[in-house]
Amino acid sequence: MINTVNVVEKISKKQSIVRNEVARVAVRLAVEGGSSAGGDDRAKHVGYYLIDKGFDRFRMLAGARLSFPETIRK
Repeated sequence: MINTVNVVEKISKKQSIVRNEVARVAVRLAVEGGSSAGGDDRAKHVGYYLIDKGFDRFRMLAGARLSFPETIRK
């Protein structure tokens, strides 16, 4: 099981984004996802945006950038 607190910490260190901002964006997306997911319950969880298919949306809103190896993989 992945600990979302650890993921928030890792993203904030890697991206030089304040932890509170990382968490705030993830929570906002989860709330929005809960009302517009069209039946996808995963979109109601912050983990969906921190480590799953919603990460690209999170990354755009939080201003996070991919590392060079991550860019190549994408």
